[in-house]
Amino acid sequence: MPLGETNTKTQCLFWLPFLLGFASVQASRPRGEFGIVTASRNTLRNVKNGSSLSMDSVQPIEWVHVPKTGSSFGNTLLHIRGACPDIPRDADLKGRGKLPRDLCDIPDAWKCNASVLDLTRFHHFSIDFRAFSASMVRHNVPRVCDGRKPRSGWDAGKGKFMMFVRQPEQRFLSHIQELRLFGEDAWLSPNTSLDELKERLVGCMTKMLTRDTFSCEFDSRHPSDVEVEIAKQRLQTGFSFIGHTDRWNLSICLFNKMFDQECHPLQFENTRPTHSKHSAIYDTTKLKGWQDRFDGEVYSAAITIFEHHLRMYKVDESSCESCYRNAGLI
Repeated sequence: MPLGETNTKTQCLFWLPFLLGFASVQASRPRGEFGIVTASRNTLRNVKNGSSLSMDSVQPIEWVHVPKTGSSFGNTLLHIRGACPDIPRDADLKGRGKLPRDLCDIPDAWKCNASVLDLTRFHHFSIDFRAFSASMVRHNVPRVCDGRKPRSGWDAGKGKFMMFVRQPEQRFLSHIQELRLFGEDAWLSPNTSLDELKERLVGCMTKMLTRDTFSCEFDSRHPSDVEVEIAKQRLQTGFSFIGHTDRWNLSICLFNKMFDQECHPLQFENTRPTHSKHSAIYDTTKLKGWQDRFDGEVYSAAITIFEHHLRMYKVDESSCESCYRNAGLI
């Protein structure tokens, strides 16, 4: 057999599982209203004309907390009725430590209910996290949440996931600033180049939605096109809520409308303001045109769902005025 023919067959066999996976994803995508895939089909099946969802139907809430996409959402989750019965009305996550490992260090005195809210997901566990890798152990990752892990993965949590998304290049620049301030990983040093960081952190959101990892810097492999499709499918079929960091106030108003929650000031606080920076918007010219093509696709799918829900629940700045007034914003 000619060498070229052998190589061709070998390449075909290598790509076959990926192509079959892609075909499976495409075939299983349920089409919803307005030509987009219906988000959280089981959760939304009884929703008509933007009526509120039952909070009980999406519990325990599984927050997929991608780095630098809004730790402040934790304030909203902690104050959900029944989540933490003894939490003081003015208690929040602000000032509870500078490092991300403190995110799930919630006082026992608040008597938080694990059947309502999976507190371990306040940290950066991926959807399918199973075990701490050798690399994570070397870098003391198991110390976060005192070694606790999320209660469920994709199959058990489907329909109960929530998250915020952020424009990928803005998220990347915010992430590398935090890593340079607080990073303790051997791969990161003052001499780590921007190109090296791009290679390691590209596709962060996609990894968090599809892999067994913690945060995303512990898995430097680029996402595959199949994983991008799976990530989009998961957003469309397994999430009860998706917010947008660039439209934070509107997102919180949407959340309260969707789940019949009260607006309160803590929902609109920034518990983790950008360090040594006067603006939340980063100058992307330093990236020299680089874009995260993996997360770009997933982000676009998430925004489509977000905007669909705004229309479904008739949420806009005008309709949110009463919410903003109750929260003291106006």
